[in-house]
Amino acid sequence: MPLIAYNVTDAPVELAAGRSPGLPPSAAPPARGEGVNVTSELRPDKTVDSARGLVGGLDAADYAAIKAQIDAETIALEWTADPEYLTASVIPGIPSGDTHGLGDIAAHSSATLDELNALIPGVVLDDIMDPREPLIHGLGDTAKHATTTIAQFNKLLSDANLDDVGTERPPIVHGFADATRHSPANLAEVSALVSDAELDGAAEARVPEIHGLGDIAAHSMTTLAELNDLIDGDNLDASTASRTPIALSVVPSSVALANADGLAPSLTIHKAFVAGAGGSPDDVVIYSSNAPFTFRILDSQVAVETTVAASTLRLRDAVGGGGSTLSDAFDSATAGRKRDAGTTATAVIASAGTLVLRRSDDGVAGEVTVLIHKA
Repeated sequence: MPLIAYNVTDAPVELAAGRSPGLPPSAAPPARGEGVNVTSELRPDKTVDSARGLVGGLDAADYAAIKAQIDAETIALEWTADPEYLTASVIPGIPSGDTHGLGDIAAHSSATLDELNALIPGVVLDDIMDPREPLIHGLGDTAKHATTTIAQFNKLLSDANLDDVGTERPPIVHGFADATRHSPANLAEVSALVSDAELDGAAEARVPEIHGLGDIAAHSMTTLAELNDLIDGDNLDASTASRTPIALSVVPSSVALANADGLAPSLTIHKAFVAGAGGSPDDVVIYSSNAPFTFRILDSQVAVETTVAASTLRLRDAVGGGGSTLSDAFDSATAGRKRDAGTTATAVIASAGTLVLRRSDDGVAGEVTVLIHKA
């Protein structure tokens, strides 16, 4: 499908237009000389695309100069197969291969341009080989692509005022953008449909909300006041500020109970105690009829810091030395850590129950640690 140019004279010839490569003379005029590919050199201005290597850019005056060389029998042009662009007005009799637009009507139809102009209202055809590019978006240059005039289109499209410039309309990704050009409904009608949203006429895309409620009034039919009624204890604002995740602390009361298999998270009770006057027994109170929930004692230990000869420490479920013992009698005559031997069954403290460390002598000081889980 290249376009080949031939010299039919006995002298070198340059093309009258385009970037002429020079045509070799014919050895025996009027026979054709060696052919030269001039597809790019004679490309019409409507097919120039430098990004894809399509150059050229000839207009009607350039083709008139080329036609004069053909009429003077100086050169000859011929497509080797299907043409890449229209050349019927330059090379009569060569099929133009027009696949879009009206192109060179005279080469494809028995009707003349004047006859076609009489049939198509509002359209004035020319005989320039001007391929019509497909419309990607928007109505573009309506007068060149349709038998309907711009005025007739305006009557069909309510509230849309078209212009005759071939401006492509970019696809709308988000938001209403310029509603007057893309919809039969005007902005006032759209605003009436979208509760609590005030639209503007600018092509302003709405940014998707990644985090937080952002500008609720512009994106939702629910107002801020309505949302505030739904969300207890939270007062929303209209800004697009991101909401910082709330760092939650796990409180003991929210820890799960042991399941049927006895699996449960453990909790630790720790209490430090100081020495008293000495010589008298007393209780280091952990809970006194106010245990927050029922729990099982899994393990216990004391760390003795201040010692008293022949003294002991022991967990009990009542004050004053009453109730049941819940651990070994830890030796507090010597310093150091003392752990329950665990030779008896684990004990359970009921919700609102009591747990104390009984000192045989209040002169002892140290710490007590109890490992539990909810029961």
